[in-house]
Amino acid sequence: MVFNTIKQIGSICQTDSLGYLVNETSYEKVDNKHRELIQVFVNGLIEILGDNLNSVYVRGSVPRGQNIDKVSDLDAIIVIDKLITDRNQRLLEQLKSNLLNKNPYLVDIEMNFIEKEMLLSVKESFILTFMIKTYALCVYGENLSDKIPKFKADETIANEHIINLESQIKIAIADLQDNKGIDDIMDCCQWIMKIMIRAGMAFVMDKEQSYTRDLYPAYTIFSKHFKEKEAEMRKTLKFAIEPVSDVSKLISFLNTFGRWMIIQANNWLDKHNPHRLKYLLKDSSINDYGY
Repeated sequence: MVFNTIKQIGSICQTDSLGYLVNETSYEKVDNKHRELIQVFVNGLIEILGDNLNSVYVRGSVPRGQNIDKVSDLDAIIVIDKLITDRNQRLLEQLKSNLLNKNPYLVDIEMNFIEKEMLLSVKESFILTFMIKTYALCVYGENLSDKIPKFKADETIANEHIINLESQIKIAIADLQDNKGIDDIMDCCQWIMKIMIRAGMAFVMDKEQSYTRDLYPAYTIFSKHFKEKEAEMRKTLKFAIEPVSDVSKLISFLNTFGRWMIIQANNWLDKHNPHRLKYLLKDSSINDYGY
């Protein structure tokens, strides 16, 4: 099966001489139109959040210079001192809508909010802490990256992608059943397919000693070790890039390949995390965080 729309884009995260993942983002890699967009975005956040805004990070393809018009999002992690109000939330949605209307090359703007105190506690916010350290560029405020320990491509990160896979697939199936909202169906399709691709990569992270969040290289890593399932994972990649609204097709796929993925996830957990701990921290990581 061949999908011409699948582009061989993305990369494996680089490591240093000790095997720690290297943050490859830099302001120099951000193109001019995204620099202008980020400045407008940050100014909007300052106006809405005021003193509650601690720092802003842009993650993903944009700060690595790998963004593609009408494919890439602007993904942001926004560190705050306290929870935002309902009024702030409405103003933030308006800011997002205005920026999307004025910048049609953007697919979406994703804003993840996290309180500073929670961010520095790995058990409260592992994935966002990890993202700031390895995949994000600070574009405003206090850069907390130096307060976060380094990460390796090991069971700690793999567990993050695997531990909730079964429940996530079940949630996706439940959300799709009797769903008539086309946009909602396509959002669910894209969400769960991205999760499955990254989980597939996580299954073999210990063998590869490498990590990526990018979909195409994650698919290739998985397929290298599960050649008999390459076609199914390629179909997963296709669904992630071009989500569909055919509920019966999606549920059938999740009940077949998704079920196989769940079995593999449980096999991995039986070996690496038999107690099904939410956070599988190695002793070195625990010491770094002070636990």
